[in-house]
Amino acid sequence: MVDLSVKLVGNIVLKNPIVIASGIPGTNALKMFVEKGVGAVTTKTVTPEPRRGHPPPNIIRLPYGFINAIGLRNPGIEGFIPELRELVEVARSHGSIVIGSVGAGTVEGYVNVSSRLEENGVDMVELNVSCPTAKDVYSVGMDLKYLVEVVRETKSVLKIPVAVKLTPSYVDMGKVARLVVDAGADVLAAVNTVAPATSLDINTGRPLLGNPEGFGGLSGPAIKPIAIAKVMEIALEVNVPVIGTGGIMDWRDAVEMILAGASAVGVLSAYFTRGFSFIDDILNGLSKYMVEKDYKSIEDFRGKALEYIKKE
Repeated sequence: MVDLSVKLVGNIVLKNPIVIASGIPGTNALKMFVEKGVGAVTTKTVTPEPRRGHPPPNIIRLPYGFINAIGLRNPGIEGFIPELRELVEVARSHGSIVIGSVGAGTVEGYVNVSSRLEENGVDMVELNVSCPTAKDVYSVGMDLKYLVEVVRETKSVLKIPVAVKLTPSYVDMGKVARLVVDAGADVLAAVNTVAPATSLDINTGRPLLGNPEGFGGLSGPAIKPIAIAKVMEIALEVNVPVIGTGGIMDWRDAVEMILAGASAVGVLSAYFTRGFSFIDDILNGLSKYMVEKDYKSIEDFRGKALEYIKKE
């Protein structure tokens, strides 16, 4: 009998390594993911005040993935709390973990929203410092001194663990991971979407996205090789749990991400192509793989690929 549970950090134990990544689905959809048996769900990114986001179209489906430009549309922290409480209640009844995603343009904003999420039941906060279609949020991740301050100050006021979601744009991911962990991050989530990305209408020449800037972030199968490499760079540099996100569509992708060093796998694009069926596919496929390889736990093969990497 294999054990799919993951001791992530502190008292947080995932019943399986599937973490629904922060993105388009609202709270009702997250409740359904919980009922279908995932280990954890991550809320839409919540900001200090409501955001309207970008005009539609917000998402484009391509043969190799998706480009989206939502712009962090959300009701703001105070408007979000009632639905958050409902989500937490459902998650606790099913043994799932709730991760609250936070975005802001100031240190104070990250601290305040994170505190309110903690007060209302989330098990961990995830600092979104890498959304490419929200300039104030993305700029936090690009200014490493500012990034360190955001992590340090947020960590100083919370009792629950702090995760940081990183952009794949960093040339030296290992260096950034070290800075963030030294500032207090308990968990790293990697990676966010690859940006800038766009697609054009060949008849009019116009970008297909409604974002006035015309650009969005690329997700799905196309970015999996990048995500795998970035997770490996992190795992080679720091010894903290990583939620590996980017192009996980089936159990083979999940295995690959765990071999790269991830403790859990962040999934979302698979839902838009396969519905909820990806959950059983990943869980059943992982179990069969582990039986065939005689692995008793996720930890038995996590990071195995790192043995073959020569670190300079």
